[in-house]
Amino acid sequence: IIEPSLISTAPIITDVNCNGGNDGSVTLNINGGTPGYLENWAGFNPYALTTGTYNYTITDTNGCNYFDSVTISEPIALSISSVVTNNICNGNSNGSVDITISGGTTSYSYSWSDGSTNEDLTNAISGTYYLTVTDANSCILLDTFVITEPSAIIVTSSTTNASCNGFSDGTATLS
Repeated sequence: IIEPSLISTAPIITDVNCNGGNDGSVTLNINGGTPGYLENWAGFNPYALTTGTYNYTITDTNGCNYFDSVTISEPIALSISSVVTNNICNGNSNGSVDITISGGTTSYSYSWSDGSTNEDLTNAISGTYYLTVTDANSCILLDTFVITEPSAIIVTSSTTNASCNGFSDGTATLS
């Protein structure tokens, strides 16, 4: 009398690409038992999984069962920290945004609304700047930065002429 070997699986796990996504998947390579397998994922689609642990059952043609689970992971959420330096004088272009990206999957690419593809924004005039950061898995982080400048210096003047030639009773006032 011979019996089939124990059922076993070799899962091929694909973790979620972007934090909060649902593109994780599992493909099971099933061995042992008697071929003609039925996979039961308790209502989950093994090709559209979020992060978590999933139990499954394999039932072969003879009704023998195998129970196991797999864990799907995800990268840490992309996040940004920044230091904005505003323009010192009205009309200058010495503003900047120094950013630091964490999470996601390295490496990162940058696209600023002014056309720059550098990590940091430099020599910027005052205004609103939009940044798109894309990681190696094509996960996207959007952020907005505002660089300001002081108001322009406005000079107003008023004068009173001297009352007579040679007199020093004239005035000039600047605001």
